[in-house]
Amino acid sequence: MECDTDNDHRGDTFTGTILTSAILLQSRKAAAVVADDLKIDVYMAGGTFFKGQVFAVDFHYNIAIIKINSDVPLPTSTVRFIDNSVALDPGNRAGIARCQDSPISSNRFSLYPGTKVLALGRYFADSYDMMAAHGEFSYGHCDFDCEELLIASCQIKKNGMGGPLINSLGEVIGVNFYDASYTPFLPINIVYRCYRDLKKQW
Repeated sequence: MECDTDNDHRGDTFTGTILTSAILLQSRKAAAVVADDLKIDVYMAGGTFFKGQVFAVDFHYNIAIIKINSDVPLPTSTVRFIDNSVALDPGNRAGIARCQDSPISSNRFSLYPGTKVLALGRYFADSYDMMAAHGEFSYGHCDFDCEELLIASCQIKKNGMGGPLINSLGEVIGVNFYDASYTPFLPINIVYRCYRDLKKQW
């Protein structure tokens, strides 16, 4: 998501920020606790490998922030907030008001039922190839215990959990979670707000 320059060390180093699902870091012994024997391997496109460190976790929103260090600049994604004024259900006039975030409201992506989206992920086995599942945004109820989650019809496997949901322009508009029938996703508006708040705490 971000790549910052760290000039505190001898020579320039770069710190990359990766957002993913907190469930991937959860201990098998206790819910909402990060595993104490955690090892994070981050594979970039092209096979470049980094050791990752947990920076912050929010189990309510199921978001984890992973940091990696590099001696070269790292690629970053293009993020596009969802327009929170769009009416999703004409019968109920409910908008994405629950996706309220920062006061910046320009240049947002209008998301309507039927909008084409793509869920991305990585396979767990060598060579960690990309996984992509196409689908559409749809209005509906998500059974997960988070009212801000929206739904796409993409059919992903569990290795797509924590990956980005992108629009037809390649812009990240959400973070994917897993369900066998559809893809719940947290709008990037909420993810950004969570990321901003977690940075303040740490």
